[in-house]
Amino acid sequence: MEIRKAKIEDAHQINEVYVLTWKNTYKGIINDSFLNQLTNTKKDIKKREKDIKDNPMKYTVAVVDNKVVGVMTCVKCRNEKYKDFGEIQSLYVLKEYQGQGLGRSLIEEGKKLLKHQGYKEMIIECLKENPSCLFYKVMGGKEIEVIDSYTANQTLQCSVFNYQL
Repeated sequence: MEIRKAKIEDAHQINEVYVLTWKNTYKGIINDSFLNQLTNTKKDIKKREKDIKDNPMKYTVAVVDNKVVGVMTCVKCRNEKYKDFGEIQSLYVLKEYQGQGLGRSLIEEGKKLLKHQGYKEMIIECLKENPSCLFYKVMGGKEIEVIDSYTANQTLQCSVFNYQL
């Protein structure tokens, strides 16, 4: 297992992780009509390649046997209420690789990256119905509030977890 910064050539596999994990994790939470339209087309890959190129510090990947099996993005917090915090904006690990420490390793790497950027705290937002909320608590996150989040064309409740860096 390797945790490293994403490369432009990882874009296809990163998109595949997003599509597969969204379809698996959010089934029954997010409308099937939205999940069914998720794709990994050339256009999607080009957009991801551009984002990786324009934001080289944003993406971190977990690689097993030369395959991207997990992805995390770190950003300045998007929630104005926590404007001085860093944020793990997304964290996805393919189902067949969950429970092997990859998510834990990605979070630890995210904490290091955000601390290196000068943040003292970070948040992770997670849909309240997502079973991963328990994982974020086990990883030391304190649920500080529940907010409404407009996700996938619907309003859903989202837990906000805080971590000290």
